[in-house]
Amino acid sequence: MISIDNNIDPPPSLNLPGEIDVIGQEEAACTSCQNFEIDLWWPPWHEIVGARDRGCAYCSLLLDVASSFGLWPGDVVEDYRISCSVQSWLDTIVLRQSAQSDAGTPVAIYRAKSDQEDSHLHKRLRTLPVLASHSNSEDTYVFIQKQLAECIESHPECSSRGSVSLPLRVLDLSAGLDSIKLVVDPPRLGVFAALSYCWGDIGKHPDRMLTKDSITAMQQNISWTSLFPLFRDAVTIATKLNIPYLWIDCLCIIQDDSQDWELESSKMADYYGNALITISADCNISPEQPLLAIRDEWWRARTFLLKGSGQHFYARRLHSSLRNKWTLHTNPLAARGWAWQENLISRRVIHYLDSEVVWECRRLSRSEDGFLDSSQLWGRYTQTPYDLCQAFAGMATSPAKQWLKCIETFSGRLLTYEKDRLPAISGIAKIMHEKLGAEYLAGLWRSSLIEGMMWNTLSLSRAYVPNSNPSWSWSSVAGKITYNRWSSFEPHTEAVVLEAECSILGLNPFGEVTGGYLKIQCLFSVGTLEPHNGRSWFGRLRGSTSGSIIFDCALEVIELCNLCGEVSVGRSTDPSSKLSRPIRVFYIIIGKETDGERCFGLLLGKSPIVDGAYTRIGFLHHLKESEHDMSIQTITIV
Repeated sequence: MISIDNNIDPPPSLNLPGEIDVIGQEEAACTSCQNFEIDLWWPPWHEIVGARDRGCAYCSLLLDVASSFGLWPGDVVEDYRISCSVQSWLDTIVLRQSAQSDAGTPVAIYRAKSDQEDSHLHKRLRTLPVLASHSNSEDTYVFIQKQLAECIESHPECSSRGSVSLPLRVLDLSAGLDSIKLVVDPPRLGVFAALSYCWGDIGKHPDRMLTKDSITAMQQNISWTSLFPLFRDAVTIATKLNIPYLWIDCLCIIQDDSQDWELESSKMADYYGNALITISADCNISPEQPLLAIRDEWWRARTFLLKGSGQHFYARRLHSSLRNKWTLHTNPLAARGWAWQENLISRRVIHYLDSEVVWECRRLSRSEDGFLDSSQLWGRYTQTPYDLCQAFAGMATSPAKQWLKCIETFSGRLLTYEKDRLPAISGIAKIMHEKLGAEYLAGLWRSSLIEGMMWNTLSLSRAYVPNSNPSWSWSSVAGKITYNRWSSFEPHTEAVVLEAECSILGLNPFGEVTGGYLKIQCLFSVGTLEPHNGRSWFGRLRGSTSGSIIFDCALEVIELCNLCGEVSVGRSTDPSSKLSRPIRVFYIIIGKETDGERCFGLLLGKSPIVDGAYTRIGFLHHLKESEHDMSIQTITIV
């Protein structure tokens, strides 16, 4: 395979285990491309053009493909360069293009069946499938069925070879597409599939969801036309795979019953974890879009001739780079908060992309086009979502660190309702609680609460979205957070949590909370916060020559007492809000670097709700303790 990409650094040189067989002594090596025999190659485009003009069939093939897919403008451009590295671990040849323009979509050249497969290029490239033009093709189902059979037979870590406990409600598909119905309290054991998808504007169609009014009728029959196109396709896929039951949240959870929603959403870990497969609609933004459709022409394969040989090769755009392909970062579903745990918990996921299908289970990932096969990879390329769960059982790094990595990943995802920030990870939290046995506090663990508080936001100047989560929890802010500034230095802890408690809302012990507090003993001080260079998300403490403060969100001056005029600093719902003048704040030290010089801590304001308590408003780092007058105190943060 040959892959062409833009604006990517040259890959490291990889050596082949042995020599590549060539067609014969009469085939002289091109002085520019060496007939793709060298391990690392980084010539400019004009050399390739020159070699083509001198009769090199390999350079001609490369230029034909690049021109056809719009990766090369067709002119001799001095600053365009390509790199070639032989990657024996994938049995491929990878070419990447470098230019000052925007990066283009990678293109792969791979082997096609021919009567004369005797050139050295044919011998070194894999034969890869030509993808069907429709995602409902027989070839696609053959690919899925092959992966499923292998997984059930050979992957003990994926488990669930047969019947499992069924959800409270499932769609019964066994009688055919004209006789779909909702089954309440189905047989105790069975086999079912689950669907992971973006809701879009589904809330505008309550008549097409399960409600208190519709549950009786849906137990009799669910008409095919009443189903969203995506749901019809999920039914089709499950039926093709001989799976008799299907679980779709909006058709199996009563949407206008908050108690039912709380109970059923708390069982997500069981439902997605027990499903034989999870059908993942990665590229659909709503269920109103079909999943099974004609694939975009953009991804279609094209045929090219190696001049002078009569041998043909295929070329097609790749959905993404090798490194991030199976993680599917750029697809709509990857941005959805609920989908994070659905993917992480599932035993097996069938990702439907607009170019192909990608299989993912707890052991490996494989793409329908054959380019991705993580069973052949190593190190960072082989980690599957389940590896993260396994780490919590003590098989890899510490559970506390793994949880923080989970939170970093999840926090950047989108939620229709901010109140779902904790429920959307409650399934994972339930699994981790079974492993850790620790008390769960608004997205953090009592056993590692100090480390859990040391987050900072990456969504600069974001407005505060009011919620009932305690301010010390990452779940109290909307947007992506990171623990990098704390974890990179691994400071030793200086503070001690004396008490911590959260009030649970409803029936899910890992779901919404109505508030919480922690009592902490730590170094405490009062200072004056000064806006830093007019920026709304950074600040400095007056008199400090070191350290910096990252605000949790936009801040504003809040009035604590109408009579005495006392004010403090609090989170603002206005994203444009800025502190225009110095103001009194409070701060605590949580940890220090090993040399004891640089400190990390939290910036606080007085709570406008709980008398005598404080609320978190920012993260401070690299502060010199010697520049501040501090004393050990016990305070409460809400």
